[in-house]
Amino acid sequence: MKTQEIAPKAPEQEQPTAEGKALAPPAFSLQASPADGGGGGKPKEKDYNKEPKTGLFAKTERIDGPLAVRGEGDAHEFAANDVGQGDLGDCFFMAPMISLAKNRPEDLAKLLKQNPDGSFEVKLALKNEKGEIEWKEIHVEPTFVTNKKGETRFGVLGDEGELWPLIMEKAYAQLKGSYRKINGGYDEDAFTALTGRKFDKIPVSTSDDASTWMDLFSDYRRKRLLMTLSTRSKIEDLMDDDGYVPPGIEANHSYTFVNFDRKKNTVTIENPWSSEGETTLDFVDFKRVMAEATIEVEFQ
Repeated sequence: MKTQEIAPKAPEQEQPTAEGKALAPPAFSLQASPADGGGGGKPKEKDYNKEPKTGLFAKTERIDGPLAVRGEGDAHEFAANDVGQGDLGDCFFMAPMISLAKNRPEDLAKLLKQNPDGSFEVKLALKNEKGEIEWKEIHVEPTFVTNKKGETRFGVLGDEGELWPLIMEKAYAQLKGSYRKINGGYDEDAFTALTGRKFDKIPVSTSDDASTWMDLFSDYRRKRLLMTLSTRSKIEDLMDDDGYVPPGIEANHSYTFVNFDRKKNTVTIENPWSSEGETTLDFVDFKRVMAEATIEVEFQ
């Protein structure tokens, strides 16, 4: 499973007080020691190790269905509840996709186009050798790796049988070369592929002040900016002194930031495993289990 150590340039910021609280939060130092977790993700099963050697297009089944449907209770056709991680360690892609669906589904919709023959064209962004962002159009056929029961092995169909999460996952696999190539990766790369924008990492250890993090969460919710949170790489690092790990929390796994409660100092996150859903952490547990946040650089 991949991890990444990043020490990006720090923005201009206020100096902390003697108590370690930022005078004008959120004033995080992006030059702090890199966090030790996040990025790879843990699939429910390890069937991906049996992926056919012939690659992306082996043992596939064509699935024809709607691209996107606005189901009951959905705010948009491209709804976050359509996305679910399957038997592949690509939480680093699924969690960012959920974040985009929750905050700017209209942008997600612009990435896909269905052709008359049932195939799709998908736009994804990629950094070139000069570090510049280039948009690429990827042709995707609606054929997917399936198990013996005929169920998709990697991403899952949406709640109304929507194909868009599977199409996006396959397009990213084609962009990288195969499904194996996306069995582990970096949230910021996935975010950039989906948006063409820059993302930074903030180690959770940067600030022990709950109000600093709550201010950051508030700012991101208000501006509809994108964020994921990644846990530490070892299960023992997630445990408190009594060996307790909050339900739904896995090591080296990416989660979508959903909401916060300033009065209770809690953070709500969503697991890309569709069966797990949302988890609310108090700040003590948040600080212990989370390694880093991947955040969108604000629009200028």
